[in-house]
Amino acid sequence: GQLRRLERLWRDHTTRHIRHWLPQATAILTNSRYTEKVLLERIPGCRGKTIPAMVGVDPFFLEPPLAPDEKPKVPQLITVTRLSEPRKNVHRVIEALARLRYRHPFHYTVVGEGNQRPELERLVERKGLCGRVTFTGSLPRPALRERLRRADLFILTASVLPTSHEGFGLVYLEAAACGVPSLAARLAGAAEAVAEGESGYFVDEPTVAAIADALSRFLEGELRFSRTRCRAFARQFGWERVVERALPFYLQGARL
Repeated sequence: GQLRRLERLWRDHTTRHIRHWLPQATAILTNSRYTEKVLLERIPGCRGKTIPAMVGVDPFFLEPPLAPDEKPKVPQLITVTRLSEPRKNVHRVIEALARLRYRHPFHYTVVGEGNQRPELERLVERKGLCGRVTFTGSLPRPALRERLRRADLFILTASVLPTSHEGFGLVYLEAAACGVPSLAARLAGAAEAVAEGESGYFVDEPTVAAIADALSRFLEGELRFSRTRCRAFARQFGWERVVERALPFYLQGARL
């Protein structure tokens, strides 16, 4: 109770300062067009000062594999996220997979750590998915990249809350850089980080039924994606492109 009260006070204090000082900036970089839109809706005084420079995918994930990717025979599904925010909807993915367990082979790997993990592990047990879902905890980058390269589909169907949402979604680009398409919710900044039909596809609302239907379509082979096209999409977000988009920001400051 007391901790939450302090968190609210700090958030309110920070918000007041942002609303006061941000309009006085000469130029403002945002990590997506969605973030730019939200910013201008909440602080109209910033209009005309924003530049959506996006973010750059780490070159580490863009490095081509030394050998062709070795793929397990069972379709590999993967999520990489903090397990501390229910809005990430890992629990809904598990519930969706439970509906498909007798219809399709699959293995689901959850990479990440957080206080929701014990509850999610209990959900896996209740849904009869032991042996088909693996929790790895946090992984070092080389191990994470290897897991992504071996995957067939990346899944992160996050919801939007008033105080918490995806401003962009860099992890979708990291998956694409490894040649892996994504299933995302068509919400917030995720819609900019996934190219529909090229580097992934969407559910309009991240309900259990919608996620189950989307996964079934993929597992049945109705939806197919090129690993080469996924990597090509991710390369559009290399740091060289980010610098090109951000350069006007610095030139504008230099003219002052």
